[in-house]
Amino acid sequence: MQVERKILPLQIIYTVSPPVPAKSTDLMSKRLYSLIVFFTFLLSASSCGEYIQVQRSSDISLKYSYAKKYYNQEKWRRAADLLTEVVPSYSGTQEGAQAIYMLADSHYNLKEGDIAAEYFRKYYTNYPKADQVKEARYKAAHALAMMSPDVEYDQSPTYTAMMEIQSFMERYPSTPEAEEMKQLLFALQDKLAFKEYKAAELYYNMGMYMGNNYESSVLTARNALVAYPYSQYAEDFYYLIIQALYAQAENSVAQKMPQRFRNVIDAYHDYAARYPQGKYLKQAQKLYQNSQKRIQ
Repeated sequence: MQVERKILPLQIIYTVSPPVPAKSTDLMSKRLYSLIVFFTFLLSASSCGEYIQVQRSSDISLKYSYAKKYYNQEKWRRAADLLTEVVPSYSGTQEGAQAIYMLADSHYNLKEGDIAAEYFRKYYTNYPKADQVKEARYKAAHALAMMSPDVEYDQSPTYTAMMEIQSFMERYPSTPEAEEMKQLLFALQDKLAFKEYKAAELYYNMGMYMGNNYESSVLTARNALVAYPYSQYAEDFYYLIIQALYAQAENSVAQKMPQRFRNVIDAYHDYAARYPQGKYLKQAQKLYQNSQKRIQ
């Protein structure tokens, strides 16, 4: 049986103050802390100095050796910087595939999706029989999805991510990763659908300002339903179409009113058939009934 969680009145809890340590013990603690900070600083300075020396070196094999070391230590920025210099020298060699994969993966862990995807693509394109081709395609798709912008911005990166995801699903259809890719694809489609919904809603809110924006609202919503028929916003599109058609009919000249109210009725039947328990059913029924009265 699950206990219902309730918000209790704020209570101030008074705690007993710990005993004050002796001055000698306090002094020893301070000295120990100072020594720890000092040795930590020395280790950090030593590591930093080592990295700078390697970076300044002209020995590519040395840089590659340290790049692998930093990669294994998950020091992604250092690994990425060194591997950027190393990769061109190892292109086409036995080490080339590993070098470019580590470079891509370092940028991936740094959340630099566009750069990571570029190198992952180079990896599986230039080395199609390499050991980590599947992982590279999987991470390339994730990296591009990571770069998908908010809905108010241009969605070209989102389309690129969706193409990469679909490519992965076509190559590895029966893998556990394919199901994850499918869910990621649905999420990106929902984002694009929501962008279209906001556009259709904007047209609806503009009404008859500088033209018949209701018609544009209906067209945008219907095109979105064709492109994203299974999105989580599908029902919202159907109801918005009814609203826009009804508003358009109300603002029409007398000769066009009967046909335009019939369009509302047709749109209502379409919506009710698809969503018999729809969240907008009551509101849609009112518009449907008003449309019938207006025709009569």
